[in-house]
Amino acid sequence: MRDKLTERLLKGLKAQERPYRVHDSEVRGFHVRVQPSGVRSFCLDYRDRNGRRTTEILGRSDFMSVEIARDAAKGFLVDVARGEDPAELKRLARASTLRKFFDGPYKAWLTGNRKCGESTYVRLIKSFAPLLDKKPHELNAFELERWRAARKKAKPKLKNATLNRDVATLRAAINWGMRHGYIRCSEHPLKGLAALPQRDSKVKMRCLTDDEESRLFVALAEYEETLRETRDSFNKWRRERRYPLLPDLRALAFPSAIRPMLVVSLCTGVRRGELFALRWSDVDLDRRLLTVTPAAAKSGKARFIPMNGRVFETLKVWKSQVGGVGYVFENPQTKGPYGHVNGVWRKLLKAAKVNGFSWHDMRHTFASRLVQRGVDLYVVKELLGHSSIVLTERYSHLKPEHTRAAVALLEREPVSVASNVVEFKR
Repeated sequence: MRDKLTERLLKGLKAQERPYRVHDSEVRGFHVRVQPSGVRSFCLDYRDRNGRRTTEILGRSDFMSVEIARDAAKGFLVDVARGEDPAELKRLARASTLRKFFDGPYKAWLTGNRKCGESTYVRLIKSFAPLLDKKPHELNAFELERWRAARKKAKPKLKNATLNRDVATLRAAINWGMRHGYIRCSEHPLKGLAALPQRDSKVKMRCLTDDEESRLFVALAEYEETLRETRDSFNKWRRERRYPLLPDLRALAFPSAIRPMLVVSLCTGVRRGELFALRWSDVDLDRRLLTVTPAAAKSGKARFIPMNGRVFETLKVWKSQVGGVGYVFENPQTKGPYGHVNGVWRKLLKAAKVNGFSWHDMRHTFASRLVQRGVDLYVVKELLGHSSIVLTERYSHLKPEHTRAAVALLEREPVSVASNVVEFKR
């Protein structure tokens, strides 16, 4: 029997006295095998590099969807076409430890398909170091409970949210391994492992007050003056020794990139990584528009942010100062993007006496100010690049007026309570 395999078709397949197959009409050799017990397994028939006909079991239908199984079959056939023996590779992987699985196929896939693949791999290796010498099928909920207890004991201040994220990262890795046949288990190794309660999961949004912003930019002006004085002193020393002078910072509008960075962050709400990845080709001064490219965006989707007058004037002057080529904020030492500006940032916060405020909180400040000024949450969602309105709704409490206005629409001429009572008695 041959038909296009779909979830609907799969649900309609009934168990019979003997096993039978239903072949997919799209991918040659891909089929589902139905056992008398009712178990449905996705399989692939193919010829290996020696020409031998081989059947590979991709996984059970209760562990993977039809589309995932079809993609796995296509990947299998691509490996075969390259002259590799995927079945042998998977047999070796199944016999190996968690460490070898992470270092081998999963790392290769992560770094090739995920923007944060390298950091995810490092997180797995560091977080699950005590479990790396175990085989994937040896993991279970009890082992992970022991692992969590040991980590909490070693680091009492470790938050439940962090442990939950670590487990989610491991779960994603195992899911990938099971889908692609590198991990073969009768049931998911983490089945039954519940997430820890996140008593610390309440969203803490720290926003900059107008007074704090004033103090922050006063501290910034003092920092910039310190840079100018230092350069003056150094050039004086070089002049006395007839060395070539360095550029006069007093002739520049911005002695460093930190002021333009702060202005753009506060007035556009871009993430720090998006800010550092910004190139001059993404800055349209004619239309006053910033473009966050898919490669830089957390969501993987491009978005466009209008510039207000403050951002426009700042970037216009900054562009004339630095030349307008390459990265908007180029690290003068590496000639590439900045990784962070933590040192300067901490000095400014300390000088301004602004406590408990992070760089990312400038994004919260941007969103909060928009909501407080009556901007619709869906507009804020688009500007922030949130994948779901649920993420944006955490700012809705800042705009109680919209609920008052909605209820006010029901107002009409006042009616006496007494007349309503009489009318009801009739």
